[in-house]
Amino acid sequence: HEPYEYIVGEVSFYDTYLYTAPNVLIARPETEILVEQAARIIEREKMTKVIEVGVGSGAIAVMLARKFPDLQIVATDISEDALALARRNIARHGVEDQITLKKTSVIDGVQLDAEMVVSNPPYIAADFLLEENVFSYEPHTALFGGDRGDELLKQIVLDVKEKEIKWLACEMGYDQKESIASFVKEIGVQSVEFYKDFSGLDRGFIIEFI
Repeated sequence: HEPYEYIVGEVSFYDTYLYTAPNVLIARPETEILVEQAARIIEREKMTKVIEVGVGSGAIAVMLARKFPDLQIVATDISEDALALARRNIARHGVEDQITLKKTSVIDGVQLDAEMVVSNPPYIAADFLLEENVFSYEPHTALFGGDRGDELLKQIVLDVKEKEIKWLACEMGYDQKESIASFVKEIGVQSVEFYKDFSGLDRGFIIEFI
C-alpha cells in the first residue's frame, strides 16, 4: 500500500515535479485549484507579500513564487521534515530569494506585512476512515484537523482576522462548507466565496476580511 510517490521520490504537481519524502503530505491535484484561486486574487490585487500556513512539501509557495517573480512569501510549518523537504523543492525551482521558511504554529511570530494568507491545513475529522495507503503512510498531523476536522480551519480564520490581513485562501473538506459559512457569518467578514474541486465537491474558500 505504500504510495507510489514515496517510492519514486517525487510527484507531479501543476506543470512540474516536486520531491516527496516520508512524513510529509503528498501534494494533491486538488491543491492546484487552491494555487489558481490564490493567484487570481494576488494578480487582481497586485499583492507582493503572502504568508503560507503549513508549507508541507512547498508545493503552494513554490508555484506562487514561480507565477509571481516579485512576490515575497513567508511559509510556516511545525514539522522539521516538512521544512527540510520544502527547502529542497524551493532550491530545485530556484525561488530561494522569494520564500522564507519559519518553524512555527499557524502565523505565530511571523514578521511580514502580508496581504493574504494561503493554507492547505489538516481538515479531516478524527473518526474519518481513510484508505490504507493514506492512513498507514502519510503524516496524521498533516491530515487530521481535530475531532470534527474543522478546528484548525477556524483557528486560521480567527488568526488572520486578528492580524488584520485582508485575504485568506484556504482548502477544506468536502463536507465543511456549511460549518465554515456559519462560522464566518458569526465572526463577521466582508465576504466569503467557496470553490469546488475537479469532482464538483466543495473544496475551499476565499475570505475577504476588510
